[in-house]
Amino acid sequence: MSKKSCCAKPIKGPKGDPGDPPIWGNITGDPADQADLYGVFATTVDLNAGLEQAAGNLSDAIAQEVIDRNAAIADTLTDSIGGLVETAANTTYRLGGPSAFAYTIDSLDVETDSGTITVAVKINGTPVTGLSAVSASSTPSSAAATAANTVAVGDYLTFVTSANSAAEGLLFGITITRTP
Repeated sequence: MSKKSCCAKPIKGPKGDPGDPPIWGNITGDPADQADLYGVFATTVDLNAGLEQAAGNLSDAIAQEVIDRNAAIADTLTDSIGGLVETAANTTYRLGGPSAFAYTIDSLDVETDSGTITVAVKINGTPVTGLSAVSASSTPSSAAATAANTVAVGDYLTFVTSANSAAEGLLFGITITRTP
């Protein structure tokens, strides 16, 4: 068999259809050897189709993961209600107007810059169990709500201070959980 060299010129696709993309290169050998070029072309097309399918599957998997994570996030949302009372007094502080959404009170964190004071959290005047007498001082303190801690739409949340002994800089945070 004699091998002839062909210059770099476009040749039509394997079937010679005008719509097939041109293939560039130097082709040598007899026509039987040149048929191998069609196999390479077909394998490349198959690989590209496989990669497109794999990319589609990966995209679907990522989309499902985002949906699953958003569903988990949608189950509960943790937030806080907090503030600073610069000069504390024995009084009741209303924390906003009527609640716009339902939530559960989880805990109370309190601390003062100086002095001591006792703090209670109430819903519509009813003490939240576990948060009815939390001592605040310059050492941070935390207490968990254990019962009577569900706030409904329209309820009022109050923060009651008592046994004030020169408390200054009363910082408080009420951790809540709600469903969006």
